[in-house]
Amino acid sequence: PITTDLLRNKLDFQGLIFTDGMEMKAVAKYYPPGIADLEALRAGNDIILLPANIGLGIQTIKAALADSSLSRPLVYAHVKRVLRAKYRLGLTRPQRVEVANIRRDLNPPEALLLKRRLIADALTLVRDQPNLVGFPQLDQHRFASLALGDTSRTPFQTACSLYAPIAHFNAGKTIDSLQVRALLDTLRQFDVVLVSVHSTRSQAANNYGVTDSQLALLAQLNKVTTVGLTMFGNPYSLRFFDDCPILLEAFTEDPMVQQAAAQAWFGASDIRGFLPVTASPAAKYAQGIEKVFPQKRLGYNLPASVGMNADTLALMDGLVQEIISTGAAPGCQILVVKDNTVVWNKAYGYQTFEQATPVTLDNRYDLASVTKVAASTIALMKLVENGQINLDSTASQYIPELKATNKKRITIRELMVHQAGLQPWIPFYLQTLTADKLPSPKIYRTAAEPGFTVPVAANLFMQDTWLDTMWQTIFQSDLRPNKSYKYSDLDLILTARAMQNVDKQPLDVFADQQFYRLLGLSTTTFRPWQRGWTSLSVPTEEDHYFRQQRLQGYVHDMAAAMLGGVSGHAGLFSNANDLAKIFQMLLNEGSYGGHTYLKPATVRQFTTRHPGSTRRGIGFDMKELDPAATQNLSALAGPNTFGHTGFTGIGVWADPDQHLIFIFLSNRTYPSMENNKLINGDYRPKLQGIVYRALGR
Repeated sequence: PITTDLLRNKLDFQGLIFTDGMEMKAVAKYYPPGIADLEALRAGNDIILLPANIGLGIQTIKAALADSSLSRPLVYAHVKRVLRAKYRLGLTRPQRVEVANIRRDLNPPEALLLKRRLIADALTLVRDQPNLVGFPQLDQHRFASLALGDTSRTPFQTACSLYAPIAHFNAGKTIDSLQVRALLDTLRQFDVVLVSVHSTRSQAANNYGVTDSQLALLAQLNKVTTVGLTMFGNPYSLRFFDDCPILLEAFTEDPMVQQAAAQAWFGASDIRGFLPVTASPAAKYAQGIEKVFPQKRLGYNLPASVGMNADTLALMDGLVQEIISTGAAPGCQILVVKDNTVVWNKAYGYQTFEQATPVTLDNRYDLASVTKVAASTIALMKLVENGQINLDSTASQYIPELKATNKKRITIRELMVHQAGLQPWIPFYLQTLTADKLPSPKIYRTAAEPGFTVPVAANLFMQDTWLDTMWQTIFQSDLRPNKSYKYSDLDLILTARAMQNVDKQPLDVFADQQFYRLLGLSTTTFRPWQRGWTSLSVPTEEDHYFRQQRLQGYVHDMAAAMLGGVSGHAGLFSNANDLAKIFQMLLNEGSYGGHTYLKPATVRQFTTRHPGSTRRGIGFDMKELDPAATQNLSALAGPNTFGHTGFTGIGVWADPDQHLIFIFLSNRTYPSMENNKLINGDYRPKLQGIVYRALGR
């Protein structure tokens, strides 16, 4: 009825029909070997796959032909159909399959993209009683994850960390009472716990691999916090989880499925699946909540998903190896975003040339002058938008100490476009050293004490009064003869002071409250050492000229260090993934994940080239348009591209015309800031050029 009446006759299918494996019990327990093969031919199949007894099968079919119980024209029709397919495919001669790269040939980008789409479409939100999925207010939650059945960090947990700060916990199949008590005591401190169930079984035996101790822990956990459960297994197992208020069925724990589930949880992809079976009264056939997120958070997918060539992007791997082998930098992170989708996010090399600690995607880099845009500029945009600061007002209006100086008429706008006539920088630290170029014991202490509380490096605290000395030095510094463009750290140091005077909050606090927490940034901070992140921060230099130690978790820039680690021109640390969220928000003209941070007009104002400038917006660096000047970006980058570079070996660029973000983070200053190989080799623009070539440009 199926293969002949429906498929052949009614649907007019003329291709080949294969049986499933004939040795399977669904056939073998009803028909003996040979008879099963004969009946498969009679039913209309062309190819009999994996007979239980090939010799007996052939013998039975020949006997049926001989006694005319099997139609000879029917068999001829099968044979002709097989031969026709062989001729069409050129299989009339023995074939040799080239096995080199065969796995890649069998899994082309198109196939993997289809797999990803099928996975995303299959994910099923069975319940969402508190209506939390998507988590529109990330800053309102303290997240934890708990993987059951897997004691190692799972791909699901790793992918969830891309969206928000999350504490991760794991438990095996059997959980004893002590572990239950410890987990409950810890997890009750979080208001959302994303529980995932792993290492399950497809068969009903032993509750599909879900253990009694796991279920007991879940029952108790549901009483003390909100549990969001993801089942990476058979949907029939959902009958054990009727008490979970939020339930996502993911069907299998393929790593690709786990990554897709994390994206669904955090509103990076829509959820549209429906249950294929009834597992319980609370999990019925066709049940499923459709969730559509109008403005999605960053997704993670293959380059082909946005029309980029993965082979071309892979050319960056070779160039990075050259960077490392030539000593331009010991390692780096590279991230590429196209159309709100991260298509490349890789860590390369090591934290130092000793190659003891590999770089990971979780490592934090000293962003140096990228602080100017990723903290100071976006903070100023917010204050301008709120009417608290006017770009064309004098800086002295917000910094009264400037009124009696040669800087009383300088405007905030002039500071932000580096046309205020200020000196590029002031080497404050030189005045604090002894004749032997060591930190003066009059100005520094090895431990914090009254009057010496400014942390400059590990076990090095500066005299508090020296902050006043630094500010007076800036206030009284000479101006250049004119206000032509001249890049200056002092511009942003003063701007940050103006903002703090207006808002009454330090830059780090304001940026964190207004942007970082809402964006779900988990690595971005000033003074990472203060949060216990020293080992996660990549070293920037072996300092033998000022602080006399390895700089790790403390800002590299000397002035920013002497200002306590928080300044408008340097001091911010982050990884590439967090930076991508900030710049995607800017590409979205001020919104991200359904939350509005800035007005579109404000973003356009700051990221538009300043009149008369060939490379500066307001705060942002842009592509240099003067062919005679030093070029700062790839020639393939669009003219409206904005971003910034950092002294330590950083580059962050967003191209609004291509909806493209390119991020390169390195510590080229290790072991010495005199190492200019990264700059001289023009590696950042070269890598960026590869990204544009992957677009077909």
